[in-house]
Amino acid sequence: MLNRRSVLAGLAGSLALPSLSRAATPTRVSPGLLRAAAGLGFRVNGGGSNTIIEFFDYNCAYCKQSTRDFSALVAADPRLNYILVNYGVLGQPSVEAARVAIAFAQTQGAGRYLAFHQSLLGAFGGASGERALAVAERLGADRSRLAQASAGTAVGRAQAGVNLGNSLALQATPSFIVNGMLFHGQIDLGIKQRALGATAGV
Repeated sequence: MLNRRSVLAGLAGSLALPSLSRAATPTRVSPGLLRAAAGLGFRVNGGGSNTIIEFFDYNCAYCKQSTRDFSALVAADPRLNYILVNYGVLGQPSVEAARVAIAFAQTQGAGRYLAFHQSLLGAFGGASGERALAVAERLGADRSRLAQASAGTAVGRAQAGVNLGNSLALQATPSFIVNGMLFHGQIDLGIKQRALGATAGV
């Protein structure tokens, strides 16, 4: 019978992959950091026992692909817990977009955040605070109220996302925690699916 240690060791060996900056294998996230990530992000799907936490930047090209993977993952597991953590590290426009995104989720509710997230990532060109405000306005948010909120508590929450990513020593965007196992950098849909299967209940 496979025990917990052998399952995790096998996962690390079979799912080794390159990140944008170095070879990476999944590593176990400490319970404290795992709780911090789950609490800091916004849950856009849930109800089941499997969890993916995604750290992303709105100016990350690979993060656009991840939004397409999300649809396939949820179609396969409608109760998949999926949590989005704003990790705006690719310049000041990313920081400003993250603040608006957080303010949108705080004022409109996490249930509406997914539509905003997918719209902003799906827009042509780079993301910025102004572009994020325009997307939010099209989705029915009050632009002036959102701009004010993005300069308030959203600032601290955006910085907390960066700090948490630094604590996890993230090397690239997006990065993923799949059932407690951290993958640095983009991983394709097949790896996500195999990781969910290998770590379910572990």
